[in-house]
Formats: sequence, C-alpha cells, structure tokens
Amino acid sequence: MTAPVAAERDSGGGWRIAFYMPAEYTLASLPVPRDPRVTLRTVPGRRVAALRFSGRGTDKQFAEHTAELTQALSDAGIESVGASWTARYNAPWVLPLLRRNEAMIEVTGS
Repeated sequence: MTAPVAAERDSGGGWRIAFYMPAEYTLASLPVPRDPRVTLRTVPGRRVAALRFSGRGTDKQFAEHTAELTQALSDAGIESVGASWTARYNAPWVLPLLRRNEAMIEVTGS
C-alpha cells in the first residue's frame, strides 16, 4: 500500500474508516462501492502533523504516540485542531517491526 488507511471513532462509538487514494485517482475513476454504507468523497486539503512509528498499531500505541505528538506540538507552539486520528499503511501479514503507522492531528498556521 502506498496510501494510508485511517481510522477514527464516530459519535456513536463505532469506527469510521477512510482509504486515502493517491492523487492520480478521481471520483470518476474509482470503482463504485457495492455496499451502500460506503461513500466516496473528495476531502479538502489541510495541514496535518504526523508522528510515524512501527509496530502492530494497537490502541495503546496510538494513545502513546498521540500524546507524544500533542506534547511536541505544544512545545513548538503549534496549535492543533480537532481530534487526532490514526493511519496504517501495511497489510496485517506484514511483520510488526516493518509496519508503518502514524498518529495524526490537524494543525493551524501557515
């Protein structure tokens, strides 16, 4: 995979999963989802801070790395916007040491 799969909790306690597609794809060139719960949409650009780490990408790991990212942003005087989210880049069968994960959060500024 070259594009991340992101996950965040929704307001009902479930999960919202996002598959980010590379820029060369358009809504018209993507396959039509078979499941009506799956929607395709364009997401506007935004400035995001990310902290990359390896491992299984457990809730505990994401919490630890999100706290580290939040502290680094605070120390640098960078304001975050909204809730953090996670991104995973590898298939489940990839060895944890080789997996790429990111804790992400939108930030303000230019």
